[in-house]
Amino acid sequence: MDAIRIREARPEEAPALTELVLESKRHWGYEESLMELWREDLSITPEVMRRCTVFVAERGGELSGVAAVAGGITEAELEHLWVRPSAMRRGVGRRLFEHALEIARASGAKSIVIVSDPHAQPFYE
Repeated sequence: MDAIRIREARPEEAPALTELVLESKRHWGYEESLMELWREDLSITPEVMRRCTVFVAERGGELSGVAAVAGGITEAELEHLWVRPSAMRRGVGRRLFEHALEIARASGAKSIVIVSDPHAQPFYE
């Protein structure tokens, strides 16, 4: 099995990362009308990449997940953490989350705010 590699996202990857996010969200059976309503909030845009630390998980050369952390003085926010459905339950989400915590700590944050999809609640607990 290929190792999971975490690295900084590249700006030119923004469209592919947005598609990964949408694929992950669709996995939970949301109607396409809702997906369209959420598209802007779910997009990894150049603005998100300027405002946040955005990083990806790769496995076997494939983008398997993406996460974004916005730093704050005492509190960071996990704005995105998405795993491609074919990579779920293979350690990708855990590695992304651990890296997010490292980034938050390095920025001086004492806590991290997580706003997640209800389907992800068990993962964070």
